[in-house]
Order: sequence, then structure tokens, then C-alpha cells
Amino acid sequence: MVALLLLLGLVLFPPWADSGTLIRPDVLGQMFSPHVLAALGLALVLRQGSIDLSVWVAFALGAATAARILQAGCHPLGVLAGVVGVGLILGLVHTLAVVVMRLPGWGVTLITATIGVSVVAAMTAGQVVTLTMEQLDRWPRAGQPILTTGTFCMVALLALAPLSLRSHLARKPGPGGKLAAALTASAVLSCLGGLCWLLKSGRTCMPGHLVGDLRVPAAAVLAGAAAIRAPGRSLFVCALVPLPMLAATIW
Repeated sequence: MVALLLLLGLVLFPPWADSGTLIRPDVLGQMFSPHVLAALGLALVLRQGSIDLSVWVAFALGAATAARILQAGCHPLGVLAGVVGVGLILGLVHTLAVVVMRLPGWGVTLITATIGVSVVAAMTAGQVVTLTMEQLDRWPRAGQPILTTGTFCMVALLALAPLSLRSHLARKPGPGGKLAAALTASAVLSCLGGLCWLLKSGRTCMPGHLVGDLRVPAAAVLAGAAAIRAPGRSLFVCALVPLPMLAATIW
């Protein structure tokens, strides 16, 4: 997977840098775009042999939730708690349906995504919600979206490190617990991606879409989420995700 990414980089990066479309290619900005968080979550679910088709709707739901809370004048911790709370609720629904009731992950997440589209439309009145600079400035360092996204990525990797190490040493997989954790993490990370999108663009996502940016599955697959099956490799796969996100963006 690393060799494939290096090959793609060698082929794609030089013409992108010389294309003239960007005076200075924003490498870090593309590697740590808000969608990388949704790709991290999807990669974790793919590692467990399932799929989460609700990552795009969870992304939009996180952006809409953050916008409404910021408009209400709440503290940034309240915004963060609200977005994470929405992700936890969505992850709990997926866990109960997929892990406990043993329903197919693609079907469950497709149903919740369909319902989520209506929820987002209701929260935004079917329109893109744009925030003022005063509202955005309530979030610390709102003008540095790369820092916010990178911080969330780092926290996710730090939380994953001990779990990945324990799985690698024990080699006693608990598929139910791992899938539940992956589904929950996918929902939370996707919602946090929506928050980062709001802070970066100052507006919510366009409501009414089940599927969004296709770089999300591309980055997850190119990072080896569907190919690397050995235990204890989730940390390695997730650490690779920003690189294929850059490659998919250039492509």
C-alpha cells in the first residue's frame, strides 16, 4: 500500500504542482481536509468487514448541528459536545442494529442515512446555512481549520494506538466489540468532519444528498482498509489515510 501511494505521488504530484491552477499547492490543506475524518471512520468500519454508507449524511448532520449551536451563542465546548453527542447517538443506533440484531451494515446505514437527510433538511430548512464571522469567531482559532482537523485526527490516532497494540499482542479478536467501536467511531468522526467543514467554509453542506465527496471511500480503500486484514493494523491504516486523501484530491 505504501509503494502504491508513493507511485501515485510520483506520477500525480509534479504535473499538479506545475499546472498553474495553484500558485503554491496546499499539500497540508488537502491531506487534512475535513473529509479526512470521515475517511478515517470509514476505514475503521471497512477493517471490520462492514461498511458505513451514512458517513456523508453524518458529515452534513455534524455541520448542521454545529451551525445551529453556534447561532445560539453557545460556548465552543457546547458545540463540541453537541456534535459528538449526535455522533454517539448515530453510532449507538448502528451498533444495536448491526452488532446486536445482526442486520447487514450496508442496509442499516443506508436507512439511517435516508432518515438523516430529512433531519438535516429540517434543521437547515432545506437551505445552506451561512454563519457570520462573529459567530465563527466563537470557536478558538476558527481561521485555522487545518489545525482543528489535524487535532481531531491526532486524538483519534492516540485513542486507537493502545487498542491496536493490545489487539496485535493478544491476537484474540472480538468481532462484535470491534465492529461496535468502529461504527461508533465512524459516526463521531464524520460528525466532527462536518464541524471542521463549517469552520473552514463558514457554511453547512448542501442538504438532500445521500452520497457526497467520493474522496472519502477512495482514501479509505487506498490506505488498505479493505486489503490489510492482520490484527493490530488499524493504527497503521488510519495513519496512512491523509496521504491517499491527497492523492485522490490531485487525481
